[in-house]
Amino acid sequence: LRHRVFQPGYFTLDGSISYITSKGFKISVIAENLTDKAYLLGGGASSLYDGANYAKPRSFRVSLSYKY
Repeated sequence: LRHRVFQPGYFTLDGSISYITSKGFKISVIAENLTDKAYLLGGGASSLYDGANYAKPRSFRVSLSYKY
């Protein structure tokens, strides 16, 4: 029962790059899980149910901030 939900070792890669303007703006591009690896965040097994929660797939986002 305890070996039905199993997570082997894995490697993920995240990254970001930012640019700060002379006017105090900062723009960033953030990438998460660049390897697009499916891996478990958590899970469990019982005699009635096996469950698993997987991490998000590869994702990108942009951030804009201002420092005054």
